[in-house]
Amino acid sequence: MSKMSEGFWRSVAAIAASVIVMGTVAGMFVSLVVGIFSGLVMLPIAIAVDWETRRRREIATRSSATLHAH
Repeated sequence: MSKMSEGFWRSVAAIAASVIVMGTVAGMFVSLVVGIFSGLVMLPIAIAVDWETRRRREIATRSSATLHAH
């Protein structure tokens, strides 16, 4: 498996887990409909957090490589 596809599937898994946990917790404390709605509302937030985490990791990797090259 290439590095890019591995990262993609990790992101998909992390986003899915976040949405499922949010929906389950809201569903347990409020109702099933609210749980499903909360999971859907959480989806763009989880995607944004995952994108930002990946971006920061890439920046840290590049800066680390630059420091070790000198």
